[in-house]
Amino acid sequence: MSKIRNLMEAASNIKGNQFINMFDLLISRLIIGANYDDFRLFEFKDLSFMERKKFSNYRFHNRMLNKLNPENERWILDEKNEFNLLYNKIIKRNWLYMNKEVTFEDFKKFIKVNNQIIVKPTNLNQGRGINLKVYDISNQSSILSDYERFIKDKALIEERLFNHKKINQLNDTSLNSIRIYTVTDGVEVQIIKSLIRVGRKGSFIDNYHAGGLGASINSVTGKIDSDGVNFNNEIFSKHPDSGMEFKGFQIPMWEEVLSLVKEASLLNTKNKFKNIVRIVFSGIKILTKFIRLNTNETIKNEISQSSE
Repeated sequence: MSKIRNLMEAASNIKGNQFINMFDLLISRLIIGANYDDFRLFEFKDLSFMERKKFSNYRFHNRMLNKLNPENERWILDEKNEFNLLYNKIIKRNWLYMNKEVTFEDFKKFIKVNNQIIVKPTNLNQGRGINLKVYDISNQSSILSDYERFIKDKALIEERLFNHKKINQLNDTSLNSIRIYTVTDGVEVQIIKSLIRVGRKGSFIDNYHAGGLGASINSVTGKIDSDGVNFNNEIFSKHPDSGMEFKGFQIPMWEEVLSLVKEASLLNTKNKFKNIVRIVFSGIKILTKFIRLNTNETIKNEISQSSE
């Protein structure tokens, strides 16, 4: 029943008759392996089946992902705490996985050093459930309450990062991030696509589902080479809040970015295809902070939405 409800909901979000859309979605899934996201991203409603076959759809994406990143290996990329352990030497930020071994004193020491923290649920993605906490160390009752809740939820807490002043020009409230897709044979690293994600004014995250915008980056020069686009495929030549033009914007420290991407890609060669997520520039120093790397379905969506 849940699958039928999901199908009905997806069909209602496509222009035209809902029942005809349901039939179209079903046939497209069976014949060419497309799903609702393909309809939304590639505007399949207006395309013939022959035209739809030209796109990298849900079925093709999963086949390629399973070939490059075997299911029994890629879990490490999606488990936030295990990922941090594996890539600890290059993530360059303070973090703490709130399991039962973490004492209240451990937690207090962490927030004394990092009074602004990002709290991440370990069982969610796409920016859902992420919170920003700012602590007054003298408020012990509030700190104890948070400690108990984080332990119960097995949350991952991390120091809050801030943008490089150049990246702040796009939007200064969100943590704007560079996302680079790579494939490796264990020796060489090839960049497939480079993107930037930028949040909206007032938001501290840049995810599409939180209103964020994506744009394509030239992987050689580090310059943005497309307009911005949001989750609803609306196009923006300038950021709607800051007014900063996307095309031609130079990402700072691009050579350092590429160097870090190659190092991260070769650290775990059992997973050949990687989405190097959230490379964040901090301050004016040459310091690149590597956030995380994953292999979920949003890879196809990101590449599609930020390409012209």
